[in-house]
Amino acid sequence: MNVRILTLALVSTLLAGCAQTSHRAPASTSSAPVKVQKITDLTGTRWTLIVLEGQPIEPSSTGWAAPGLDFAADGQSVVGFSGVNRFGGRYSQDGAALDFGPLAMTRRAGPPELMQTESRFTRVLSSVTGWRQRGANLELIAANQVGAVLAPVVGKK
Repeated sequence: MNVRILTLALVSTLLAGCAQTSHRAPASTSSAPVKVQKITDLTGTRWTLIVLEGQPIEPSSTGWAAPGLDFAADGQSVVGFSGVNRFGGRYSQDGAALDFGPLAMTRRAGPPELMQTESRFTRVLSSVTGWRQRGANLELIAANQVGAVLAPVVGKK
């Protein structure tokens, strides 16, 4: 029990420093084609949730940050924000296969609609088996379908 509390406290402290930056790639005003960088490895990438279980995720009108994921440069750790709470844990990627290990999460309460989004997002993350890139976006595959679509975060960590 004490180890779990200590682990959650440590993860909470580490995640508290993770600030969200701009979440959506700026719309291009020119007619020139935008060059999309093809990724083969998620290491060191940052994403914000834009579609969850086929439904668009709208920015919160109450000022809460958008849910998203940061795949650490170590190639093993992931941290993120699920709508109300922060989380962290391990992931493994082998080509198009992707798996999230158990994720430690803070336990704050928030507005009901955000809590519902958080519940759905964490359920999708727990069942992810793969990923693919479509355009600039990252699609997380769960139960043989796209469970979530994330856009690259613009800006530095």
